[in-house]
Amino acid sequence: MDFALTEEQTLVQRTTREFAQLLRENGRQSEADGPSATLRRQYEALELGRLDWCAQAGGADLGSLMKALVVEELAAGCAGSTLALDHATLGYYGAVQAGPRGIELAKRAASDDGFVIAVHVDVDKQLSVDDGRLRADIAYVPARPPSALFIVGEQLWLVDDGIEATAVKSCGLGAAGGCALKVDAEATAVEGSAQQLLAHSRIYIAACLVGVARAAHEYALAYTLEREAFGRKVAHHQGIAFMLAENRVRLDAARVLLHAAAVEQDDARRHLAAAQAFVEAADASLYVTNDGVQLLGGHGYVKDHPVEKYYREARTLSSLYGGRDGAELDAESANIESWRRRVS
Repeated sequence: MDFALTEEQTLVQRTTREFAQLLRENGRQSEADGPSATLRRQYEALELGRLDWCAQAGGADLGSLMKALVVEELAAGCAGSTLALDHATLGYYGAVQAGPRGIELAKRAASDDGFVIAVHVDVDKQLSVDDGRLRADIAYVPARPPSALFIVGEQLWLVDDGIEATAVKSCGLGAAGGCALKVDAEATAVEGSAQQLLAHSRIYIAACLVGVARAAHEYALAYTLEREAFGRKVAHHQGIAFMLAENRVRLDAARVLLHAAAVEQDDARRHLAAAQAFVEAADASLYVTNDGVQLLGGHGYVKDHPVEKYYREARTLSSLYGGRDGAELDAESANIESWRRRVS
């Protein structure tokens, strides 16, 4: 695997990083009210949303690695704003499984900010299908009330009516919005792969987790290099230096697994790689953001500094799409299946 980015990837990464600085500067306001109309227009002008979409859906077809680079940069600015501005992409991953009907839904979501597609993984087995009707009580999705919903269960379901949404306030990702859903609709099974949608979604959230962890690490590093204690910069004390070094190792390891999952093409191996990347990114982000709070001492708990926000975002992101434990179980199952194929 070549770890060097191409000239095109580097240019897109740099452009996204500049825009992400605006997300960071407006992070507190966005957390309360969502991204402003100005931020939305600027994001649309950059045309970052459909970089990995197929040409049929109006995308640039530049691949999942390019998207992972963009999402990491955006989430380092504000993870909640990332999900709000790029809300059509997670729906697109379900849309490609659903065929022409799904593609039309994704294109509508990309062009109409009021049309939201959400994805939910039925970990707690809340989904039931009786007499041709699908019913589910979903505690939380990080989005405004969705117009369409993909549900990943034993198979993939698409719902675009009969969705009752109630606004809820979550621990993190406030800029994305949040709602609980009660679904009672005609059951529409999608012939596409539920595992493939789950893999795409986990890679996306893993990129968000890496971005949040990087932002927390960089802020804590800068803070400890500015402050002094006992005549030395805080970062130069051995115990603090060890913490910062450990955080950087975990962050870089998570990014390597993320990129490996993004470039994987084989469906079965990508499902495994995505689960592994999600687990590593969740572990790294929870570890690094927690250390970020500790490294700032009392300042880590107040809103004058963003590390408490990064910590809340990491906690919320790591609970999505089956959560960290669900991804680990999937990785274990995929590993066992891979071993069985090799020995048979």
